[in-house]
Amino acid sequence: MIDLNIFWHAFQLLVFLGLSMVFLLKVFGGSLSVSKKVFWIRLCVHFILITLIVCITFTEISPYPNKKAGALLILLFTIIFYKTVTQKKIIFLLFVLFVLLNVQMNSFFLANATLRFHHFPEFIAYEYSNLLLAATLYCILIFLVVYLSLSGYYKRIVEENIIMKHTEFLFCLPALFFVTISVLVNSLYESASDIDKELFLPLILLNIFALASYYVTLRSIVDNYDASLEREQLTIAQNQLSLWETQYKGLQNKIDSDARVRHDWRQHIITIMGYVQNKDMTGLEEYLSEYKEKYLLPDTTSVCDILPLNMLFQYYKRKAEETDVRLLITPVRFDKCWIPVTDLAVLFGNLLENALEACGKLPDGPRYIHLRILRTADRISLLCENTYDGTVSRFTDRMMSEKKNGGIGILSIEGIVEKYGGRMKICSEGQIFKLYAFLQDNP
Repeated sequence: MIDLNIFWHAFQLLVFLGLSMVFLLKVFGGSLSVSKKVFWIRLCVHFILITLIVCITFTEISPYPNKKAGALLILLFTIIFYKTVTQKKIIFLLFVLFVLLNVQMNSFFLANATLRFHHFPEFIAYEYSNLLLAATLYCILIFLVVYLSLSGYYKRIVEENIIMKHTEFLFCLPALFFVTISVLVNSLYESASDIDKELFLPLILLNIFALASYYVTLRSIVDNYDASLEREQLTIAQNQLSLWETQYKGLQNKIDSDARVRHDWRQHIITIMGYVQNKDMTGLEEYLSEYKEKYLLPDTTSVCDILPLNMLFQYYKRKAEETDVRLLITPVRFDKCWIPVTDLAVLFGNLLENALEACGKLPDGPRYIHLRILRTADRISLLCENTYDGTVSRFTDRMMSEKKNGGIGILSIEGIVEKYGGRMKICSEGQIFKLYAFLQDNP
């Protein structure tokens, strides 16, 4: 004979844990650090532990009822489980935990207030069967609203590692609602079973306000991030357009110059023949030297075998010469590269632009940029060193630039590096700034 008390509590627990796993898989499924098989094994172990903790500490049939100790144990084991299956920061998990706790708590309070209307018959003889069934239905309903409105935006924040200053404390928002509702209800009534039907509408409104706050906050973070990326892409496109215009004007000038040279070449031949007939070798040498300086264009050494990227490098070489910066770029052959030219242009364009700006802030002393690029079969490694004024802002675990936009150029570089399974490291030695990164094929 099944104990109905245990059955109903187990039923509600399984529903809540199942919904929680669905949300966690949606948000963190794309950023696992273990295989799917290992993940499911650890998830089953975690599921069993949480079930045991709830059965021992939370229900009225528990042998050792202690809800505070149970909540702490659940939090501890959840964090341990999270850190063993993903490398994402713990702040991402805390937001999800508090949101799900709010779902469970609000479902219970709403169910309690709903039953005070006395419109529901007793389905089973167990005293709390209607309460647990109504709480389960509310849990599923609220969870669906949360899942449909929040999971997509939060998945992007987690997978793209969108960590802004206010994102670090995002979990405080659901935590604040959790504490507010708990204190409010517990201060008005001695226990959850005393919640009256007059609280039904305030609880509904509070849930709507909480969900709206989560939605607006997450969407604003994602929209601001997208706007920053769009501004960065627009800047890159404008730079590329300026580069192409400069190259076009240079080619057009060279064509016009060559046309004039060909047109005037007959006159030069006559002059040279005159020097030869008079055996005036000194005059001939001076004339040819003057012709070389006036008409022959200086040769530009190719840096790489990708024409648009080589034009980009030549563009920044000229900018470096104009600002008295010595720019050295190691020649490299990319051959058939798996990375699109557009991404390579964004990567190296941002890298050289940041380095030139950093060199420009030096009041005096030698200013140089040295970009080393190594292309192997399945990897592109790069090291960029440049002089700077020794001033940077530290943000989380990496150095960022002092730009007002928070160093979008560095973020863009890091985004491309991570997109192709690579890693990036930034360090400084005195007035030398170093950025090392690698990108690999089929990581």
